[in-house]
Amino acid sequence: MIRTAALALSLACALPRAAAGGAGTVATDVFEFGGSTRIAALAAGVALPGDGGALIRNPAALADVSNPTVALDYRDWYLDTFAAHAGLSVPAPWGRGTLAVSLVRLDEGEVRDIDYQHLTYGSTFDNGSLGVAVGYGQTLPWWDGLDAGLSALLLSRTLLSQTASGFGVGGGLAAGLWGDALRLGGSFRYIGDVSGDIEGISNVSPWNVTGGASVRIGRFVHPAASATITADVVRERNDDAGGRAGLEVVLADAFSLRVGYDSMVEDAPVRYGIGVRAGSVAVDFVYADHEALGSTTGLSVTLRVGSE
Repeated sequence: MIRTAALALSLACALPRAAAGGAGTVATDVFEFGGSTRIAALAAGVALPGDGGALIRNPAALADVSNPTVALDYRDWYLDTFAAHAGLSVPAPWGRGTLAVSLVRLDEGEVRDIDYQHLTYGSTFDNGSLGVAVGYGQTLPWWDGLDAGLSALLLSRTLLSQTASGFGVGGGLAAGLWGDALRLGGSFRYIGDVSGDIEGISNVSPWNVTGGASVRIGRFVHPAASATITADVVRERNDDAGGRAGLEVVLADAFSLRVGYDSMVEDAPVRYGIGVRAGSVAVDFVYADHEALGSTTGLSVTLRVGSE
């Protein structure tokens, strides 16, 4: 769908977690779409064990991924944009820790430039962002139960005829207590100023620091039901801060119901999700209703290879 340049600029401003404005700054932190659909539904999850989106959420959680795992994710975002994510996690060949790579694409459709002086249309451009992340996580050999991880990030951004690209880093820690009934975690992600010609799209920080906890409640109400409560606190460089919280109820270890709250997304703080798992395959869905821009959805498929 062809849009005007003005619509493209408004979209770039509206997308959450854009990087700080200024010459040579990437406008959209595409890695916000690189986490799992499960965490998108819960909103919070920096302290949860590893899954298909652990590399982006908290690379320390990669230490929990004991089998090769493939994660495919699709997000139908607002204003006819979409994001897709593909990730692969494998045990490190040296026998300790997990390696992961993730590819994220945010597609903002086609935009037609406008010559306002002559009121005519110009060239048509494909706009969006592409990100790649690689990382490693393991349990520290001198402190059993404490996981650590690091990641490297590379992204590019295209807006009309302008382009920019940048490099970033991420890292985190996670620890489980009482058989992982309580987990604590923290992570950071930073994407610096980059080379390119995209200027001042928005004024949101290019990095954040997140700390959080999750509590797993054993069988309750019914022997086939369990629940996990998770909460995060996020702080960004521009002094934005907020809280996130989520609840997941799992039935018969196969069917999950989720609800999350994100105070940093003002027009759609609440989101809902469901998940189904059969053996080594998991399918997850998330839904959120944005007041001004309509609903957004996401669907992911995760495949774990080999025995648990």
